[in-house]
Amino acid sequence: MNKILTLGFIGLLSLCFSYGGYAGATGGTVTNYTLNGTNYTAHIFTNNGTFIVSGGLLNCEILVVAGGGGGGGGANQNFGGGGGGGGLVYNASIYFGIGEYLVNVGVGGTGDIGIGGDGGNSTITN
Repeated sequence: MNKILTLGFIGLLSLCFSYGGYAGATGGTVTNYTLNGTNYTAHIFTNNGTFIVSGGLLNCEILVVAGGGGGGGGANQNFGGGGGGGGLVYNASIYFGIGEYLVNVGVGGTGDIGIGGDGGNSTITN
């Protein structure tokens, strides 16, 4: 059985099952691999792009990760802190119907001598 794994927007991690075996997907950087006898296809989005589903309905497990916050420095630049990790959304079962889905990859926040900047949201919209 083939499964479609969508990794991306600096986090769209998705394991998809097609109904009827006819559904497929394109978009992102595509990598095929086998794990424990099961074939996977990974769609990895590290930049904005389009995830296109054709031929039927896909049921996916999905993880979306936003850009992390930028690090900040101290007033006299002798100390500082690292940026925060990006927020995430996980869904164990989400359906993608035939169509185009716009993928927006949230960028990391900028570092600063004072307070680091916020990271951007990552989204997938139809």
